[in-house]
Amino acid sequence: MTLLLRVFSFFWFFGALALTCSAQHFRNFNTTNSKLPESRVTCIAVDVSDNVWVGTENYLTCYRSDSTWRIFNEANSMDTIVRNISAIDFDKQGNAWVGSYYRGYSILCISPQGKVLQQYRFPIFKNKNLYVKDIAVDAENRKWIATADAGVYVLEANGDWSAYDITTTNYSLSSNQITSIGVDVSGNVWVGTKEGLFSTIDGSKWYNYNVYTEVVKILTRGTPSACASYIDEKGRLEFSCFYKFKELTELASKGIRRAERFNDAAIYQGKATWIASSYIGGYEKKETKKGQEKEPDWVFYDKNNSDFKSAEATCIDIDSKGKVWIGTVDQGFYSLDPKIIKKTTIPEKNITGVSEEAVVSAVLDVPKQDTVKVVKKEPTVTIGETAVAKGESVSLANILFENKSYKLLDTVGVYSLYQFMKANPKVKIELAGHTDKDPETTSPDYDRISKLHLKLSGDRVREVVSFLVKRGIDKGRITIRAFGGTRPIDPNDAEKNRRVELKILEL
Repeated sequence: MTLLLRVFSFFWFFGALALTCSAQHFRNFNTTNSKLPESRVTCIAVDVSDNVWVGTENYLTCYRSDSTWRIFNEANSMDTIVRNISAIDFDKQGNAWVGSYYRGYSILCISPQGKVLQQYRFPIFKNKNLYVKDIAVDAENRKWIATADAGVYVLEANGDWSAYDITTTNYSLSSNQITSIGVDVSGNVWVGTKEGLFSTIDGSKWYNYNVYTEVVKILTRGTPSACASYIDEKGRLEFSCFYKFKELTELASKGIRRAERFNDAAIYQGKATWIASSYIGGYEKKETKKGQEKEPDWVFYDKNNSDFKSAEATCIDIDSKGKVWIGTVDQGFYSLDPKIIKKTTIPEKNITGVSEEAVVSAVLDVPKQDTVKVVKKEPTVTIGETAVAKGESVSLANILFENKSYKLLDTVGVYSLYQFMKANPKVKIELAGHTDKDPETTSPDYDRISKLHLKLSGDRVREVVSFLVKRGIDKGRITIRAFGGTRPIDPNDAEKNRRVELKILEL
């Protein structure tokens, strides 16, 4: 069954709203000033008691509402399996259900007090990527799980597993790459995929909608129904809400300032919406004295106008008091209290002789950062600040390894590469590993060291590919090459020679 829906676009443009910012807006929790074990936060979720659960690639952390911490890193305990966290949700008893990819893929159940109760390992299927992208718990205590490339899994209340994918009978999914999942207040399960939007109640019957592109995020908390953001056929971001099952109504029409996608969003009491991207954006619905809804005034924070100093926000949630909690790629997490925001309007740039509609259309044509740019002579993609054409190579910044090892020193560089691959789904690349230069061929150690260099360069590239694939990037888009120490770029600089290079194969 296909249900036709009315849609509207989030128009991304630089608006007229400026902010009077102060240090009190944001509070940062990082590895220096708190007990947070790692700077990059993969997921963040607030429970009914306003405890903030923070997932990282190492440990799970709970920052309690009384300002105490629970760090899941106690040796010789069940804490040892609470690692590599990718998603978090809560059941009606307050238990946390946590997605982990530590030594295989599993779902962990943790009590509100922080006790690890149970580990549920996924059924093993060959060549399926079971990385948990999202979790939603329904009223029957079923855990609906979005996987990177294995469809939807359901962990029943009794611990049994069910699975739904494109091969399942009477199941209408068009893709096994599940991007987001949510359960609304009526018990409807909403499933976002790389190729469309779907819904079901219990898995026996599925509905598909006139959305045939990638769904970025499904929101069901803080809203009386479900809202979904997705990329339309022209590459624009759409945002739509279902205030009645199978019926679509609009959430907002204008206000987002930039032509770029966001990583996460959250809604508070059906009115305030906050988004996480390379900035933090938010607005609150307001009505006129006549009861008519006003155009939303968006506020924006980034490292240039506030104390939000991260390069990118990865995830976001809102507590019962409306405080916003934000995970980042490099600065731990932040809290933001919207109640103390002061807004100041400033004139927009003077644009004469052009209608508002034309201005919006012009801005929509601006390419997003790190997306494919079409130019007259030759198509390119932008990696960081470098435009790269098909067949060209570039050294990737901030991908660093431990000495004589393929273990990454941090994930900043590879996460940026992941964001690039996610934003450019048609791009195919070659990753080439290089080490410090080999000895002279006349050296008695040449054979031994050159072989070690060749193996190490290959292992390092495979480590980067593993990072990408675990997060849903198709392995078929990546070709691997290893050169060892045969192609130094500077005979006197070992650090420059130790690198991973990217070459564009297809745009």
